[in-house]
Amino acid sequence: MEYLELDESNPVLHRMNFLNGRIDATNSSTFNIEKSRIRASEHQINVISRNLDCTEVSKLFFSIDNINLLQRGIRNKILNDTSGEINISRQSDDELKIIMRSIYFQYGKNSIFNVREQVLSLNTRVIEWSVPEIISNIKQSQKYLRDISTMPVPLERSTLPSTKGTKTLDITNRY
Repeated sequence: MEYLELDESNPVLHRMNFLNGRIDATNSSTFNIEKSRIRASEHQINVISRNLDCTEVSKLFFSIDNINLLQRGIRNKILNDTSGEINISRQSDDELKIIMRSIYFQYGKNSIFNVREQVLSLNTRVIEWSVPEIISNIKQSQKYLRDISTMPVPLERSTLPSTKGTKTLDITNRY
C-alpha cells in the first residue's frame, strides 16, 4: 500500500496547513448548471394552465422573451445593489417560473387594457422579491464556506472572578 509522503513543496499541503479547517471549501471551482440539467424546462403555457385560462397578460408574462428579460434584470439589479461585488450567472428558469407564478396569482389583474404595463408591474415585483433573496442566500453560502474552511478560534481562559483564597488572616495584633 502506498502512502502520500509529506513533501514541503506540495502546494496542497501548504494550502491545507494555512486553512486548518475541516474541508477546503475555498477552492473556486465553478459548477456549470447547464451541463447538470437533465430534464427539460416546463413550457410557459403549462405554467398557469392547471389553474387559470391563458390570457394576453399571462402569455406575455410567461413568454421566453420575458423570462430572459427577467434574468437580465435580476442580474443587473444584483450588480447594482452590491456595487459589483456579487456577479451571478443565469438562474434556474424553473425556479424563476415558480416565483413568477406566485407573483402572477397574487398581483395579476388580467385586464385586456394596458397589458404591457401590467407585465412591467409584475416584472418589477418579481425582481424586487428575487434580488434580496438571492443576495441573502449568496452571503449565507459565503459565510458557511468560510466557516467550514477554518477552525474556530478558542476562547481565552477566563479569570477567576471570586476572591476566595486570596485573603489571609492577620494574627500579629491579636492581643
